Amino acid sequence: MKFLWHLALSLHFLLFFHHLLFSSFPVTNCVTLNHSTTKTECHEDESNALLKFKESFVISKSASQNPFSYPKTASWIPTTGCCSSWHGVECDKLTGYVTGVDLSSSQLYGSMDSNSTLFSLVHPQSLDLSDNNFNHSQVPARIGELSQLSYIGVDDPDDPINHLNFETQDNHIQILNSKLN
Repeated sequence: MKFLWHLALSLHFLLFFHHLLFSSFPVTNCVTLNHSTTKTECHEDESNALLKFKESFVISKSASQNPFSYPKTASWIPTTGCCSSWHGVECDKLTGYVTGVDLSSSQLYGSMDSNSTLFSLVHPQSLDLSDNNFNHSQVPARIGELSQLSYIGVDDPDDPINHLNFETQDNHIQILNSKLN
């Protein structure tokens, strides 16, 4: 009986110190920082801009000719991080800024206008809008405001079923035809 009493007292003593130790001090997660595995979340203003851009289009299978197309923006959910789980979005691992948007063959249908929130992104280096139906709208001249943009993928401007017209005076942007890629 004495043994059981000592055992109960020891357990009570351990539980007391466990409670004292872990409830008196804030518990922090210790994580080894390794740049290859650390995922930085994108900035809230950029994820909001992408979500508003998504809302300006409808998904239509007929908007993309690629048989393997899928709506990449379907993965763009406000409660998830745009850098870690949104299809077609690439971010800088250190800063969390969006550096690339690949919406090729995403079944997007609608028109793009000069007020598109896509142009509020500050750091994109690449943008692929090929194989969607933008209702023959023209990419607004504001695309030139994206000073770091060096690549844009669009549909063939000589193709009679061209869905996006592109005109710019900016020679820092390399325009690649999706039919040639």
